[in-house]
Amino acid sequence: MSALTTVLPGESFIYFGDTARAPYGGRTQEALIQMNAEIIRFLKSFGIKALVMACNTSCSVVLPTLPKDPLLPVFGLIDPAVAEAVRVSRNKRVAIVATAATIRSGSYETALKALSSDCLTTGIACPDLVPMIENGDLDSDHAQKAVATYCAEMTAFSADTVIFGCSHYPYLRPLFEHYLPASTFFVNPAQTVATTVYETLGKEALLNSGSQKGIVDYWASGDTRVMKVFLSRFLGQEVEIRRTHNPPRPPGTPPRSG
Repeated sequence: MSALTTVLPGESFIYFGDTARAPYGGRTQEALIQMNAEIIRFLKSFGIKALVMACNTSCSVVLPTLPKDPLLPVFGLIDPAVAEAVRVSRNKRVAIVATAATIRSGSYETALKALSSDCLTTGIACPDLVPMIENGDLDSDHAQKAVATYCAEMTAFSADTVIFGCSHYPYLRPLFEHYLPASTFFVNPAQTVATTVYETLGKEALLNSGSQKGIVDYWASGDTRVMKVFLSRFLGQEVEIRRTHNPPRPPGTPPRSG
């Protein structure tokens, strides 16, 4: 969110966190498609002019299945990040750290190969990182051991470029930097997609030309407490989050306090 508001300070945003059904990494494709359809329908009700799918798992599994809507540009994280990785990698060895679902989809690897046929890739599933980050566990012994293990795989592969294939992972960048060579280049898809959104809205004459700063309206599908602590910690300011049961909770899931 911070990348978008920095690049597009005059725009207002609706941020939706699916706290009732996260994490997405272990979900089936069918479930992810249904869940994302519900979220998109909810966001469209606000009259949005563009949609940023800011979850790498959804971008990998769901985005390729979405029908084109000429009235609503949809931005994913993968293509801008891949283009940046190809541009900066010197030895054409790129590591992708992501959720299990994103790694299973092979989306980053396929996009990298399509853009640079001589690019070698390795995908590393990191299922334990999201819970640690959301709990503020950024430098404990457990976090250090986990990141060190993943970095050992990247070092063995001789990767000189790392794509953070999950929007949470850049918060652990200091640990990755500690365990990887100083020359390693890190690609944060949030930053690359923000630039793409800015350029595209400008070309389509959709940018807000006013001088007034935009606002961010935060919504959650379930418990708002963890999301509030997480966002407030990493954005550096208190945020207020509204709760909605549309999208609905998964069948059989009891209400969660918020």
